[in-house]
Amino acid sequence: MKKVIIIAISIIMVLMLAVGVIYLIDKNRMDNNEPVIFSTWGYDYAPPINHEDITNKIPNISEVSKTTTIPLKENEDLFIDLLNGWEYEVSNEDADRYEYAINFLSPDAKNKMTLYAYKDRFGVCGTELEIKDIVLEDGNIASAGFYDGKDVWTFINFGNDLVMQNGNLTEEEAKDALSMIKTIKFVKTHPGHIIPITDELNQL
Repeated sequence: MKKVIIIAISIIMVLMLAVGVIYLIDKNRMDNNEPVIFSTWGYDYAPPINHEDITNKIPNISEVSKTTTIPLKENEDLFIDLLNGWEYEVSNEDADRYEYAINFLSPDAKNKMTLYAYKDRFGVCGTELEIKDIVLEDGNIASAGFYDGKDVWTFINFGNDLVMQNGNLTEEEAKDALSMIKTIKFVKTHPGHIIPITDELNQL
């Protein structure tokens, strides 16, 4: 009987040791922001996702462009280099949902993309969604969303619930749009001062 008890205790101790080792492995990986192997062990943890950086695949804006300043709201402006033929207009969309909405119109004025400043949190469907990073000229990172393996982006998230939505741009227009979007700068302005907005623009 004693022998059975000793064997049972030994098995339990081995199992406890194995669980302890497994826990330490996962805890160490979480501490280093790496994906766990076995479990998160009840911790509220999600490792950072490595997105493809497509910045170098986006052509720089051509000389056929103009730097445009767009007032967004009090003490905040948007700077963007627009290719010739592209224009912008303030949208009249639902003011209950957005602080503001700016339409960017392609040269034929039929197709557009729209920058929304959402009042509520921006969310998307994750099914067949691929996120790709774009390093803006001011150093901030925007997240471009592509669905179903397509080469045309659906949205670009600048953080702070600032999102550019692709309305109906053609593939070529969408590529031109990325070149312009790369030049975007959100700037807080005060009398005599211009302060780039840098905090929290990298979050998805």
